[in-house]
Amino acid sequence: MTFIYLSGAGTTPDGKQFWQQVKGKTETDIQTKGFKRAFAFRPAIMKWAKGQKHIQTMQYFFLPFYPLLRLLGQANSMKEIALSQLVLTRDGYDKFAISPKDIVKLAKRF
Repeated sequence: MTFIYLSGAGTTPDGKQFWQQVKGKTETDIQTKGFKRAFAFRPAIMKWAKGQKHIQTMQYFFLPFYPLLRLLGQANSMKEIALSQLVLTRDGYDKFAISPKDIVKLAKRF
């Protein structure tokens, strides 16, 4: 069985912000629960999918910067996230924490 947890960039059990600590502890707990494969997705900026109806207002702010964030390896599309999750389930991966750059790599392997 494969368990994929959608976490977030900056997650760490000893982070300064409470959300970092909660997500970090959750990631640690998932690793110890006995799944054959477990992964923590840590995307940064996600571009919404075509036809998506509920989009956070904050996403509109990042839209002009999306191409630059892509070049810096800090942005993914929803399609890339979906495809990379399918590849992870099918093939696995050598890392637990999946970064935005890893998501792009995995999506290309679909």
